[in-house]
Amino acid sequence: MKALIPALCVSYRSLFVSIHSVLWSLDFFYGYFFKTYRLDIVEFSPLPHKAGVQMLWHNPPGFQVKSGEYVKIKLPWLREGGDEWHPFSIYLRVSGIAV
Repeated sequence: MKALIPALCVSYRSLFVSIHSVLWSLDFFYGYFFKTYRLDIVEFSPLPHKAGVQMLWHNPPGFQVKSGEYVKIKLPWLREGGDEWHPFSIYLRVSGIAV
C-alpha cells in the first residue's frame, strides 16, 4: 500500500497540470479568435508632464468595455517591442454627439 501512494500523487499531479493546461489553452484561443479586433484609425496624444499617452479610437462592432478595464494593444511600428502586446487602461470619454 505504501508503494501505491507515491504513484497516486504523481498521477493526480499530472492530471491537475493537464486540466489547467487545457483550460488555459481554451481561454487563450477563445480570446485570440473571438476577442481580437483591428483598429484602423487611432489618435495618439501625449498627456501633460509626460504622464503617459492618450489613445482615442472608435469602438468596432462587438467591442464593449467598461471604464477601468484594460486592453492589450500591439504596436507594430515600434522599433523595440513591436511584436509585444502592451496593456492600456480604459477610461471612457463621453462624446458631445447626441445618440
